[in-house]
Amino acid sequence: MITIVYNNTKTKPELSADWGFACVIETSGPTILFDTGASGTILLHNLRALDVAPADIDLVVISHAHADHIGGLPALLRENSRVTVFVPASLPKGARDFIAETGAAVEVVTAAGEVLPGVTSTGELPGLLPEQALVLETPGGMVVVTGCAHPGILTVVEAARALVGWDLGLVVGGFHMGGISGEQTEAVVTRLQELGVKRICPAHCTGSVATLRFQEMFGDKFISAGVGTVIRIS
Repeated sequence: MITIVYNNTKTKPELSADWGFACVIETSGPTILFDTGASGTILLHNLRALDVAPADIDLVVISHAHADHIGGLPALLRENSRVTVFVPASLPKGARDFIAETGAAVEVVTAAGEVLPGVTSTGELPGLLPEQALVLETPGGMVVVTGCAHPGILTVVEAARALVGWDLGLVVGGFHMGGISGEQTEAVVTRLQELGVKRICPAHCTGSVATLRFQEMFGDKFISAGVGTVIRIS
């Protein structure tokens, strides 16, 4: 199950919306927090409002070094430093040292590799801002979780498919399509359909125009993203 705990929009009044992204991924084993949003105060508020105890998080995966994805990490580590944090190699050394000083374990990710059985990092994908995404192997197909997709959402999805080779059950997260043309948007949406993506949940930095086009093209397979959105993946 994936629960969005940080996003620009929300599903209930008692939750807090803010620019950034984070989601909780519940596996059959450890619980993963993917990204941490911008504000620790907002992250912790939303976690508790959604009945996710910070102490129950086992692993944290940081997609890239932008503040709206890593800003909530210090607050989380004050609540729970018994986690292992998977960070991209491009994260500044000072940030990596800070994480280690809290007592958390730090795993620096460069190449693709397994985080857990059935959960794989794409490794740092090249681009103006290197970024890692997660690939989950589920009974409903492969799930791709992306923070901002700075290398390009098609690059992320195609890298994930090359790694795992499963049917594409779901793509969720920020797609970074806010500033692209209508023609480019159409090409991305069409290509994701050609790749066989069954369900789509564009969040955060995807942009309203692109999000609307995904909704039109995917119909009832489109999932509206907001803090509190729960996606069942089993």
